[in-house]
Amino acid sequence: MKKIKYLNWNRFKRISLVKTLWFNFYKLPFKQAVKLPIVVSKYTDLRKLSGDIVIKSEAYFGMITIGFAGDDTVSPKSNRVFIYINKGRLVFEGKSNIGCGNVIRINHGVLTLGNDFTSGANVKFYCWNKISIGRTCRVAWESQILDTNFHFLKNLETGEVGNIFGEIIIGDFCWIGNRCSLTKKAALPNHTTVASNSFVNKDFRQIALGNTIIAGSPAKIQAEGYERVFNKDEEKRLKSRFNIV
Repeated sequence: MKKIKYLNWNRFKRISLVKTLWFNFYKLPFKQAVKLPIVVSKYTDLRKLSGDIVIKSEAYFGMITIGFAGDDTVSPKSNRVFIYINKGRLVFEGKSNIGCGNVIRINHGVLTLGNDFTSGANVKFYCWNKISIGRTCRVAWESQILDTNFHFLKNLETGEVGNIFGEIIIGDFCWIGNRCSLTKKAALPNHTTVASNSFVNKDFRQIALGNTIIAGSPAKIQAEGYERVFNKDEEKRLKSRFNIV
């Protein structure tokens, strides 16, 4: 049986057996639910779950954790996870780690999280149409991904009112730094790094050569030929090389 990633004693004590059982058996097919693939922290508010939860890979115990990642930067007790799915769909394509204090609000839209996804503390997902995140992506703390403007704006000269809903597409192996904002029309090719405090509101897939760093408000291409090191063994060797404890 595979173990919950990064599970330690303090995190183990935060598991809510009642919420875990209820979440799995209420939202998943029985053959998946009995494996308890979703483990839920007791500091999670399951506010509304009339929408669908879909797991598109083989289910195993603890493959999806909610309310555990990112606890090195916040207090899980005071930064509760909020999940609201109203007629929409949350799709897991594999293992995922939803961080402490995350907000997942889906209204009619579809939020897809690729395999090996992790979000840090206090990340917000607001999905009214479509948000798709590829495999092995990281979203750092206090970032927000919103496919809607929430409110309409009218041009007083023409009377024109634009659509407030759009799409957000994030490729594989992308790293979104802390306190970034991605809004509708944002699209990132594979291996994109978004620097901290950036605002992304356009499609970079046709103009980025690959392995791109983007930064700024609005974000612009800053460099090509870079990618985040995701391999943990390589990361350990690099920490040793640079004397990082």
